[in-house]
Amino acid sequence: MNGVRGPLPRLAAIYAFSIPLAVAVTPHGFNWEIVAALCAAALVPLAGLAPWWMAINAVFLPVLSSSLTLELSPLWPLAALALLAFVYGAAWKTRVPLFFSSDRAQDAVAALIPVDRPIAFLDLGCGDGRVLSRLATRRPGSRFDGIEVALAPWLLARLRCWRVQGQCSVARADMWKRSLDGYDIVYAFLSPAVMERLWTKARREMRPGALLVSAFPVPGVEPDESFDTDDLVGTRLHVWRMRHECNRP
Repeated sequence: MNGVRGPLPRLAAIYAFSIPLAVAVTPHGFNWEIVAALCAAALVPLAGLAPWWMAINAVFLPVLSSSLTLELSPLWPLAALALLAFVYGAAWKTRVPLFFSSDRAQDAVAALIPVDRPIAFLDLGCGDGRVLSRLATRRPGSRFDGIEVALAPWLLARLRCWRVQGQCSVARADMWKRSLDGYDIVYAFLSPAVMERLWTKARREMRPGALLVSAFPVPGVEPDESFDTDDLVGTRLHVWRMRHECNRP
C-alpha cells in the first residue's frame, strides 16, 4: 500500500478492507460503523499516511452514518465541504495541513536572521501570515515574502501584512512553482510528507550559504543545526545551510 502515490487511493484501499471486515465481524446489535472506523484508523500507519488521518478515519464513518439518520438537507454537507476548502484548501492533494508556528518558534526563526544586513525571507505555506508580520516588525529593512494556497489563510495573511507594506508580500500560488533562488532564508513549516521533495527543490534552486529552516526533518539528510523551541507542542527546528552550486539545467 505504501507504493501507491497520494492519499486518496490509500484511503480507498483502507475502506475497501475495513468496511467488509467490520460488517462481517460486528455482533448483532452493535454499530459496525464504529468497528470499521477503528479499523480504518489503525491501518493509517501501515498505509504510510500522515498521523492526522487516524483522527479523521476514527470519526468519518460514525459521523456520516449519524448525519444520514438526521435526514439533513444535502446543502449542509456541501456547505461544510466548501468551508473546509475555504480554510484548508486542497490539503488532501498538497498533503500539507494548516499548521501554526508558536511564538517561541517564531522567536527562534528571528534569531537566525542577521542583524547587520537586510535579507530576503520566504515562508512557504505562510498560513495567516503571523510569522511574516512579526518578523517584518522586528527586522526593518529586510524583505519577507509568503506563499499560501488556501483562500481564508491567504486573506488573513494579507490583512496581517498590510501594516508592514513594503516589507511583506503574500502570494496565493503553488509553492512548487515558486523559485527559491534569491532568498537568504526559506522557512517551511509544512508536513513530513513533503520534506523529501522540498529538499530536492532547495538543492536545485537555493544559492550557497542560504538557509532552509523547517520543523520537520528531511529523510536521510542530517541538518547543520537542530534546536528545541520549548513551546507547548515541542517544536524542534532543523536548519540546513546550502553549500553547493545550484544545479540549474
